[in-house]
This record gives sequence, structure tokens and C-alpha cells, in this order.
Amino acid sequence: MERFIEEIEIVKEEFVAAFASGDVSKFNNIYDINGEILMDGGLVIRGVEEITIKIKKFLDLIGPSIIEAESLDYWEHGDVVYEKGKFLLRNPKTKKVFHTGCYMIIWKVQRDGTYRIYREIKMDIVG
Repeated sequence: MERFIEEIEIVKEEFVAAFASGDVSKFNNIYDINGEILMDGGLVIRGVEEITIKIKKFLDLIGPSIIEAESLDYWEHGDVVYEKGKFLLRNPKTKKVFHTGCYMIIWKVQRDGTYRIYREIKMDIVG
């Protein structure tokens, strides 16, 4: 396995743990300082501070949840890695799935050699 995949998987585990606990302060170590999320409908959330605020609002609405993500493919290009995958959100009490979708994440190598989310697009799976 390529080294970048192992490193990205560690950060994804941190994301899953932060989402499950509702501890949004941990997202500062997951997203690049200039990270962006493209939301359904074309809304763009820019910067780790705004991303953290948006995730907090989302978690306040739905509560901490279990995320399961499956990487389908990776492409390395210079100092970025593109990842394609699918995800689901599960209620931690009932274990019922309440949301599914697919994603594309662009991971950027930081000065310290770690990877952070630079760009993220999530789309609902319909049907």
C-alpha cells in the first residue's frame, strides 16, 4: 500500500472519531487552513474556521453520528492526492442508516509531511 494511503486513513479515522464525539475542535487538524467544502446546491464553505462552524451546526442538528467511509480509488498528482469514495451516516443508538452519499476529497501535503483535506465534495445518493 502506498504510504499516502496509510497516512490519509489515519486522518480519516480522526475525522470519524471527531464526528462521533461531536468534538469539532479536532477538525482544525483535519482540514487544510485554506480548505473548502462544496455543498449540494453550490454553496462553498471556505477556511477551516468556517468549516468547523458549519460542522458544529450540522452536529447540533443531527447529533454525533457514526460515519462509515469506503475509499474506492486514489490518484496522486504532485503534492495532492485525489480520493473517490462512498459514505453513510448511522444513528449511534439505533444503528439505522439515515444518509448515504459519495465523495471526492483532495488531500494536500502539509509542510510537516502530513495530509489534510484541501477540497471536499459530497453528493447524496438518490434512488
